Amino acid sequence: MKVRFRNLICFVAALFFLLACSDSDEKVEIPPKSADRTVLVYMAASNSLLSFSRDDIEEIEEGFLSLADHSTCNLLLYLEQGKETNPINNAYERVQPSLMRLTLNKGKLTWVEVKKYPAQLSTDYKVMGEVFRDAFTLFPAEKKGLILWSHADGWIPSKGYKPETRWFGEDKLNGVSHYTEILDLKKALDKAPFLDFILFDACLMQSVEVAYEFRQNTHYMLGSPMEIPGPGAPYQEVVPVLYSKKKDIAQDVADAYYGFYEQTYSGHSHGNDPWYGGVSMTVLDLTKVEHFFQETKSLLHNNELDYLSLDSKDVFYYDFREISEIYYRDVLGLMKKNFNSNLTSAWLSSYNGLIPYYKTTKTNYSGVIGQDVSMQGSHGVSMYVPVKSKKYDIVNEYYSQMSWYRDMVKE
Repeated sequence: MKVRFRNLICFVAALFFLLACSDSDEKVEIPPKSADRTVLVYMAASNSLLSFSRDDIEEIEEGFLSLADHSTCNLLLYLEQGKETNPINNAYERVQPSLMRLTLNKGKLTWVEVKKYPAQLSTDYKVMGEVFRDAFTLFPAEKKGLILWSHADGWIPSKGYKPETRWFGEDKLNGVSHYTEILDLKKALDKAPFLDFILFDACLMQSVEVAYEFRQNTHYMLGSPMEIPGPGAPYQEVVPVLYSKKKDIAQDVADAYYGFYEQTYSGHSHGNDPWYGGVSMTVLDLTKVEHFFQETKSLLHNNELDYLSLDSKDVFYYDFREISEIYYRDVLGLMKKNFNSNLTSAWLSSYNGLIPYYKTTKTNYSGVIGQDVSMQGSHGVSMYVPVKSKKYDIVNEYYSQMSWYRDMVKE
């Protein structure tokens, strides 16, 4: 009884703090009861994915309705859809985004508004950090997950070149795109508690650079090293897994995502609905990424090789834009090319520990080139070897700020 009472005091104090820091027109729903897991879907959809966001919300509701027991998980949605004002110029008007909780009362499905925010850029890391803090403070749980939904482009900075496909955190305002850089996303995640998993429902996020950057923020990182299917995650399949009573659901979530597209896969794409173009899905165990980093650095040192001298020519790459082929090289392919028989069992063991799950269909559809591409030579996670050229100065400058690179080149 004392423990429960003390937890109640802590919750009321946190709630009072949030209310005191909020604008007067914000309303906060007090959770009716605790749950084993809280999962926040952060949906930044004020961009060309607007119509997909509506579809995915319907899928979330479908998955929710299929459950017999809704008590095991608090499913929250932060929704920033914007209002399309000019389809030709892809322009969007600011609207007030909301944090909502999905509930079912007497058979009626309802998104209960927990908090309404002022019109804001949902790609601003300070905004993201506030939402993360609100969600996991108002709905505390032993197990916590985050789904990041938007465009994405891995670790590459938005100033590197004009993006042509998904980028994490694109928010359009008056036709101008605003993005969340990976180092800023790290600042936002620092406002959240340590998470059991982060699912990137976005492209190109499964790289060692991103994994190493977020190693203190989450146990597992789920997503694709490739472009993801246009419709994104099949939430009607993913949501029931979120309500599982299992403590560790990372691989089950990945399997629900992959399994859906494996069933529709034909290897010949014809558009988004239905999606025939396949998918790649990886789970990275970030509690193992520091060990993998140390084994990689030792391998380089013991073979008297410099990280910048690694040869990435002809190694499988995950981004098929001509200018981007160098950025996302397959890690295992890269190391096999450079070390061959000198690739140690210790390094391989650390690599296998980092990647407990990787599945891919034989081909994946690449929207940026409009073709199905072979996944032969892919193993689920990418890495960049900086190229010395003025063409890549902006990208290399940003890359030099990432923890993976700084720690790799440090003596």
